[in-house]
Amino acid sequence: MLESNLLGKIEYLVKHNKVVVLRSCNSSWQQSLVDKLSVGRTMINLADPMVRERAMWQPEAFIKLYDDTRFVLKNIQFVPRLLEVLCSDVVSYHCIAVMSQAYYIMEEYSELKGMVVVDLPVSLREECLPFLPVTEQINALPQTDMDAEEVFSNIFNGSLLDDATLSQQEREAFYGAYVQNFLQHDIKMATPVSDEMKFYRFVCNVAANVGNVLNYALLGNTVDVSSPTAKLWMSYLEGAGIVTLLYPIDDVNLKRVAKAPKIYFNDTGLASYLLRLQSPFEIAGSAFADGLLENWVVLRLRNGYLQNGVDVKLSYFKDSNAKEINLLLHYNNCVYPIDIKKDTELSIKKQLKKFKLISNVENDAVTKIGNGCVISICREVKQLDEKLWLVPVGVL
Repeated sequence: MLESNLLGKIEYLVKHNKVVVLRSCNSSWQQSLVDKLSVGRTMINLADPMVRERAMWQPEAFIKLYDDTRFVLKNIQFVPRLLEVLCSDVVSYHCIAVMSQAYYIMEEYSELKGMVVVDLPVSLREECLPFLPVTEQINALPQTDMDAEEVFSNIFNGSLLDDATLSQQEREAFYGAYVQNFLQHDIKMATPVSDEMKFYRFVCNVAANVGNVLNYALLGNTVDVSSPTAKLWMSYLEGAGIVTLLYPIDDVNLKRVAKAPKIYFNDTGLASYLLRLQSPFEIAGSAFADGLLENWVVLRLRNGYLQNGVDVKLSYFKDSNAKEINLLLHYNNCVYPIDIKKDTELSIKKQLKKFKLISNVENDAVTKIGNGCVISICREVKQLDEKLWLVPVGVL
């Protein structure tokens, strides 16, 4: 049902726009969705050098070769100039363009009229609804059987792998091939990075910082590159769909707040592989457990909104005293503070005091502070205070 809803949304967008760009399409489920959208449409794969050459040299003439206005352009990142042609008055087609990684080129074309960009969820989960920490919804949440072992197994398996029963050797082979293809194909083809091993060490160091505020100087020093180079390399990772950056809340009046984004991997299984963590047990006992758990929860929340076609803004808050709210969910002119913790032991008084740090956003007449919640590895929903709830990760 959810997949048919998502397909229906995309078809609606295609009907009312000249081009719909589907980006970050590198998981097997995303690719299968593209295959379903391609039924009844002409498939044009720009990864084919012969096809790409024609498209690069004469983009207008290339598009006009296709009398059928129903087509899918795969790997549009190789010839982004086609987006300008498709959005121009030269053609009147309504098509789908697919970007499998390397979509940082979108910044140059983000203002094109007649184009809409859709981020697909990495995978689809049945009966997955957008989560809001509002009283009516939290009261209706079911008890969950997901324990710590299952949570860390989900983190370890990630979303790129179809089969969670693969042996450790098979899993290593899968991610090894994925990283090799990413480094030697996507990065080398689309960027000026020349030192493959230094870039690989940089990616591993980024994985070690999941859930942390981005520090370009620190990341650069570990692999002996400058801060500007580290910033450029991070843009490659973000553009290739490897990482997502979560930016701090921008509508508070406090001066001493973090300005840099936080780092999350789009696949926690890949992050675990790069950190050389070889089992869920190793993740749970490692120094990276909290960061990977936070990463996984943020991905689950974001995925729930994406697969339901709901537009939501996510941010975070951290002040100069290291007081942090892991996640702020902005929805319908309301901000919901969310903390993510591995353990359920917490001080309700300290938690409420921390959530009040962003209370000044209510100075804006249209922005309110909603209920707060702590998402943790527990079994059942529990109300801790009038505006504070404990919520199991298993209900996301």
